[in-house]
Amino acid sequence: MLNPELYNSITVEYKIEDAKDFYFDDIVLLTKEKKYHIYQAKFKEDHTTEWTWNDFLNSKKSNSNSLFTKFLTSFQSVKTAEIARAIFITNANVADEIRQYIVENK
Repeated sequence: MLNPELYNSITVEYKIEDAKDFYFDDIVLLTKEKKYHIYQAKFKEDHTTEWTWNDFLNSKKSNSNSLFTKFLTSFQSVKTAEIARAIFITNANVADEIRQYIVENK
């Protein structure tokens, strides 16, 4: 954080069991103006693969929700007017089927 004086709090979701079982993905900053900056970080072991709609809409596990459902549930817990920014961060690229909907730096 370059300007820590702008924020009331930072929350990070993480789990570390061992080198093969860990995650560090949800980062939520709350500004002094009570606005949320939400960052969702997702790592792909093979960074040359692309994110597709299938990755977001279908669960990898039968007993789990899709990424889209998880994102939506998180957003619904906060009033939309309170969200200043929501950003998806990844080491991989996005497929053309998604790229057409991305507005760079907006």
